[in-house]
Amino acid sequence: MSAGKLNFDNKTASWCEQGVTFDRTLTWTDATATPINISGYTARMEVKSKYSDATPIAELTTENGGIVLGGAAGTIRIILTAEQTAAIPAKDGSASGTIPPTKDYLYDLELISNTGVVTRLVEGKFVVAAEATK
Repeated sequence: MSAGKLNFDNKTASWCEQGVTFDRTLTWTDATATPINISGYTARMEVKSKYSDATPIAELTTENGGIVLGGAAGTIRIILTAEQTAAIPAKDGSASGTIPPTKDYLYDLELISNTGVVTRLVEGKFVVAAEATK
């Protein structure tokens, strides 16, 4: 199964605002829209400037509390605190540019079954909108 595309960008309500809590919930379903039971799974997600970057801009896992899995409901909750999003570099802009100025990153989200099978569930853009109020 190839990963689905989900862009956290300004074309959706899911982009990331710098200095604001980022809290989104996805549901993994089968072809009939039935939630997939992810009890016993773990998950990981990295946000990077380039795929080849050794160090991610943000790293979320079930172990560090950045991802919370909903078991039989198939839900995957992705959480970055306001402090974490404030630390993500965003493009500096001016009043004559795009309001708010944004910086594009990329991410992918992987689920790991209790038998070790890794599934890249979604991937795409992770756009951060700059914060004026600090």
